[in-house]
Amino acid sequence: MTSLLQVVLNNKRLQEDASKGDFGIERESLRVNEKGHIVETSHPSSFGSRDYHPYIQTDFAESQIEIITPTASSLDECLNWLNAITQIVEENLSDGELLWPVSMPYDLSNMESLKVAQLSSKDQQAYREHLEKRYGKARQLVSGVHLNFSFKNEFLAHLSQKTQINLKDLSHRLYMQVAKYYQRYEWLLIYLYAASPEAPDAYYQSCRMKAPNEKKVKALRMSSYGYVNRPSILLDEDHLEKYVRQLEDAVIEGKIAQEREYYSAIRLRGGDSARELLESGIRYIECRHIDNDPFSPNGVNRSQLLFLQALFVYLALSDPKDLTSLTREKASQWIEEVALSKASASLPRELYQEGERLLVDLLAFMEKMASFSPDSLREVKRNLEAIKDVSLTRPYRMTKELLNKEAIAALALKYKNFYRSQSFALLSFTDFELSTQALIKDAIQAGIAVEVLDARDQFISLSFKGHQEWVKNGNMTSLDSYISPLAMDNKLVTKKILDKAGLRVPKGASYESFDEALANFNRYQGQSIVIKPKDTNFGQGIHMLENITDRSYYKAALKDAFTYSSQVLVEEWVKGIEYRFFVLNGRVEAVLRRDPAQVMGDGKSTVEELIDQKNQHPYRGKGHLAPLVSIEKGQEERDNLEKQGLTLKTVLAKGQVAYLRFNSNISTGGESVDVTDLAAKNLKDLASQAAKAMNAYVCGVDMIVQNLEDENSSYAIIECNYNPMMSMHLYPSQGKSRRLTRKILANLFPEYPDKW
Repeated sequence: MTSLLQVVLNNKRLQEDASKGDFGIERESLRVNEKGHIVETSHPSSFGSRDYHPYIQTDFAESQIEIITPTASSLDECLNWLNAITQIVEENLSDGELLWPVSMPYDLSNMESLKVAQLSSKDQQAYREHLEKRYGKARQLVSGVHLNFSFKNEFLAHLSQKTQINLKDLSHRLYMQVAKYYQRYEWLLIYLYAASPEAPDAYYQSCRMKAPNEKKVKALRMSSYGYVNRPSILLDEDHLEKYVRQLEDAVIEGKIAQEREYYSAIRLRGGDSARELLESGIRYIECRHIDNDPFSPNGVNRSQLLFLQALFVYLALSDPKDLTSLTREKASQWIEEVALSKASASLPRELYQEGERLLVDLLAFMEKMASFSPDSLREVKRNLEAIKDVSLTRPYRMTKELLNKEAIAALALKYKNFYRSQSFALLSFTDFELSTQALIKDAIQAGIAVEVLDARDQFISLSFKGHQEWVKNGNMTSLDSYISPLAMDNKLVTKKILDKAGLRVPKGASYESFDEALANFNRYQGQSIVIKPKDTNFGQGIHMLENITDRSYYKAALKDAFTYSSQVLVEEWVKGIEYRFFVLNGRVEAVLRRDPAQVMGDGKSTVEELIDQKNQHPYRGKGHLAPLVSIEKGQEERDNLEKQGLTLKTVLAKGQVAYLRFNSNISTGGESVDVTDLAAKNLKDLASQAAKAMNAYVCGVDMIVQNLEDENSSYAIIECNYNPMMSMHLYPSQGKSRRLTRKILANLFPEYPDKW
């Protein structure tokens, strides 16, 4: 009979699909203070309710955060989610609170005061109280990482077809073989990757066990000091029916209270109960014996997980006779001995030979498959060196670099500062513009499920308790009609609609021909005018000409405007200050003053040097990936300087202002100042009327105002914008941040139970 491995090696598509998979990560971590002392505060209310949160939960204790990624179609996508959720948790922890980066608690001086997770489910609460009584509170405070893995459905279906093995039977065979032989080699994984070397005396007292002989071992968590059932439970490794029956019997006999209390390195998953495995099949495996990696900010080492994935595939497809001959009992003995050996100890000769044989065979398998990444191959080769040199292992590094509780606490603070330093950016989602990043961040924090539909097109799906919404570009949603953006995209149509609604707009004319517009120069000579394309965004093609007398400037502005649209508007330049009113559902939620791109002299720097200095601000960047856009030094900026009698090489006097642009768009280097609380009610009402006239649920109303605080101030509405930029309100240069993304979510999900 042809082996599964040979079938795969004979088919290129199977080879490629075998090295893929679906992934999920669960990472537990204690909340501690800056001295490594476990905090007694409640689970942060800023994360919403644990009754429905898909990403942020508590494990055993109220002070034990659990981060849960959604299922991802690749390991890197899964790690991206872990990074993003970890960042959100770190940013929202109270000042002085940290995520403990190692699996073992180092300070249990207040253990009796620590509460189990305070959950609304009586069953969940009772289960945790049972665990505390049976195993002791200290054991339940140990944290770790769970990796969920499944083969791609396409791979399983194709392999089933090629081998003529029933799909469900094939899945059972693959996953059960992985679970069986992973346990045989777990000692090697402990040697390479463990990171739980020690615990305080109170831990051993709580476990009612004497401390190990070695002060710093490789893996307390994977030894008898960690997660083990008492009494021990051994389930059938080869037959799923026996496995399920034995697990059910363990509950009936009182060995465990619930099936989930069965602690094993690999858990077979497929439903809420083991019985469902027989009915619907094994859907994935849960690898539970992974220590938090203190040398990774998110607690997980990518190279380690790449190695585990390759190992899963190898164990699943290999003929059992080509794998280890270690019995379960002998493997268990070696797991305990390696776990409790000195952190700096090398492998015994017998295990070194066994480990080398596995790694050599694994590497040969991966090279034959030719579908594993270079990083995966590199990690196997690194591990071949590590079994010869213990200094390359994580247990060794742990005890050499993290000597005590204070060193680990300092590392935890470093990670918190790292995540908080990201400021406006959401790690792993930086391909999205800032408004969408902020919306994703707020949704994850609140417990609204997020799915990326098309990152390139800024399209996401949000769902909460069965209610689904699609969002594009941060605020384009089902709340707006299809026609409203089309109307606002056409500046001529917008002017006519607003004028008909009784709102003041600048006077002017529209031209479909460059020659016709140029021929009307005399009509505008000596006036201050604005030339802009009929349909444009981000200030592109807009020119503001003051007291225009030079026909060449007028001609150049027209020529540029016509490159963006076949129709151009020439309007009066209404004097005053331009403000952006952000209207949502008929209510003004934010008002912003946008100042044109400018620099102020210091008496010694040139205009060019001042621009470079200003562009160093962390809020400035390229395009719409930063709250403020870098000031350019292009032809239009040089022309504007020339109108002021300046050049890029001019040294400005102290306090002298040079304008690089006369329009105030953020997209052309402008600055943002929040003035929401200063704006007169009448002006806010006018902005709301404009949005209503455009039939827009979300609208950015640009208004020129003489005196923002005056109820009777003169005004003119120069534009209405669909999909208005939110980042400039979220991260203004000056003034209060307005978290408009939460307002968007509140309008999309009015049934959300917690306050925004």
